[in-house]
Amino acid sequence: LVANGSLYMATTEEGVVRVDQEGTHNIIPATATSLSHDGEQLWIAAGAEGLLNEAGSRIDGTKALPKTNIWSVAAQNSSLWVGTEDGLYQWTPKEDRLWQHPRALWPADRAILDLYSNEGGVILADERGLTILDSPHPHAAKLQRMAKERVIEIIETLPLLCAAAIA
Repeated sequence: LVANGSLYMATTEEGVVRVDQEGTHNIIPATATSLSHDGEQLWIAAGAEGLLNEAGSRIDGTKALPKTNIWSVAAQNSSLWVGTEDGLYQWTPKEDRLWQHPRALWPADRAILDLYSNEGGVILADERGLTILDSPHPHAAKLQRMAKERVIEIIETLPLLCAAAIA
């Protein structure tokens, strides 16, 4: 992740590492599985440690995320998409509003291993492949299933998106 002129890396051994002109810095020692920046703050998906902010504090609020592994996070406008062991959540930090996407309506009831978001929607990587949600809304009417094998990471390369899959 590149933000504020620095490169941020999520690692399982060293936590969150920042590389800038002054060198390499370990900024948060927690295991990190995914990073996102919303223009104001760095967000860290930290597995069993939950969702962390840039200061390394676990996010707990009146509508806190469930106590489950958090594998991925992606900022979109004023919300965060959060991929957990139990499915997909959308959280609006400023309003402390949390919404879990309905399990019965589409395949977001399983571990979301990676997320990618842009103005057009959200792409989810999970054990069964790649799912594109074109226009995020409660009923997921524009759901598209792409890959049909386990996808662990989505990588943005201009002008394409690539998915790293393992059999």
